[in-house]
Amino acid sequence: MRIHTVPNIVHKLKNGDFVKSDYQLLLTTCSNPEIAESLASLLLEKRLVSCVNILPNVKTIYECKGKIANKYEVLVFIKTRKEHYTAIEQTILQQHPHDVPELIALCIQTGLPSYLAWLDESTNPNKH
Repeated sequence: MRIHTVPNIVHKLKNGDFVKSDYQLLLTTCSNPEIAESLASLLLEKRLVSCVNILPNVKTIYECKGKIANKYEVLVFIKTRKEHYTAIEQTILQQHPHDVPELIALCIQTGLPSYLAWLDESTNPNKH
């Protein structure tokens, strides 16, 4: 099930020019570290991401079915290229145990050029 299509992201610079970003930081949560690690490994094997950070014990409070839920989850930071978003979304929808998993895409406006070059290389399916 596709929940939302992410539009092309364009940023306006101070000088009035517009720049389109090719890089994204995706956020999702998992119930436990094992699920997060399994998801990270799968995304890396598919060469859809360059790096996944897993932050355990994040307190999450939200409304679900009319009740307030209060629990600890694992926050997952996913670094990728925008062109891989749809494949990542589909992988998360197929692998994630939640009916409606969190998936938020943040635009990476800039970064260390050598890091972004590594991100490009590590997500290139024609490499390795």
